[in-house]
Amino acid sequence: MILQEALKGMKIKNWEMRIDDKGRKVVYVRFTEKEPVMSVDVKEG
Repeated sequence: MILQEALKGMKIKNWEMRIDDKGRKVVYVRFTEKEPVMSVDVKEG
């Protein structure tokens, strides 16, 4: 599975950037499932 497939249907919950022991920036991202979009078909009679 590739990352793009794994993240399908997910959204970013939050993220943070930290600096590791070697002085490099590391970004941590937390994901959550997207809520389903409600749709309604309206027909006028």
